[in-house]
Amino acid sequence: MQSRRTRLENRALIAVSLLGITLSVLDALSIAPGGTSKLAPFMIGVLILVLIRQRGQLDSQKLILRRIKRVTDDLKSDARRHRNQVRPNDQKSVAGRPETYREIKWKGLTFRSQSELKIAKALDHAGILFVSSCKVRLKTEHGRQSREVDFLIFHKGHLGVLEVDGPHHSAAADTWRDTRFHEHGIPVFRFNSNDCYQQPTHVVQQFLSRLEAAPPNPDPPTENTVSHIEGNS
Repeated sequence: MQSRRTRLENRALIAVSLLGITLSVLDALSIAPGGTSKLAPFMIGVLILVLIRQRGQLDSQKLILRRIKRVTDDLKSDARRHRNQVRPNDQKSVAGRPETYREIKWKGLTFRSQSELKIAKALDHAGILFVSSCKVRLKTEHGRQSREVDFLIFHKGHLGVLEVDGPHHSAAADTWRDTRFHEHGIPVFRFNSNDCYQQPTHVVQQFLSRLEAAPPNPDPPTENTVSHIEGNS
């Protein structure tokens, strides 16, 4: 319907233009003197109406384009939020909250789960010096390797690792890695992710008590123990 109306308006505009040209020629030949001046207001009025109509159509098109852009921006924003949400196979906490995220930003730090974030806040509230989600370079029986720890914590002259364990952890792999840290004099204490989420303050208190009771580190961290700590900031 809109296309047909537009064609009719274009034809009317062409007809008025041809009429104006014809009257101008007849007036110049003195066949219909004064005809152009008499019909000039009419033709001008028609032209103005057509221009107003086309301007309205242009404004409508601009409005439609703005709405399309707004919808597109909303879809892009939703897509970005979705990428940061839990993946279909990720573990859910007992409280029904998403347990594992690709990235959770807080105070310039990056965490992989809400449980880790809870522990970080509890450590921060207690004034404990810690490094989170960091890569540690250490010596193993297979040569030097890089391993990631959830929290590397310094407390009263002790250095220890706090791990937040979800159901996806492998007991054999965790035992092997914990042994490597113990060989360097660094104790590792593991806590269930649900306990970390529901009682982070209690978990931190337990960790600090165990760390204080552990034998002191034989030497400060050197290139022979921890040669490189790389945080994800």
